[in-house]
Amino acid sequence: MNDDELIRKINAIRGGRDTPCVGVCNSLYVDNCQGCGRTATEDSFWSVMSPEEKDAVWARIIQQGWLPGVGLTRTKQASDKN
Repeated sequence: MNDDELIRKINAIRGGRDTPCVGVCNSLYVDNCQGCGRTATEDSFWSVMSPEEKDAVWARIIQQGWLPGVGLTRTKQASDKN
């Protein structure tokens, strides 16, 4: 997938959302939130991050499987069962 295709995919999945939070916050014993995939630092500084910084986070978590209204936790659990 080239960069243009990746950007289109990210924008389509992101759907105009500013934050990837899905209200399933859990980072106990792990580096990233199991709901949205952000690090504690990314979550803490989200409101002051530049659009470019946010885009980089969005790209990473979407490539990891983040989905709207689901986040990472449930998509990982579903894929683990297959």
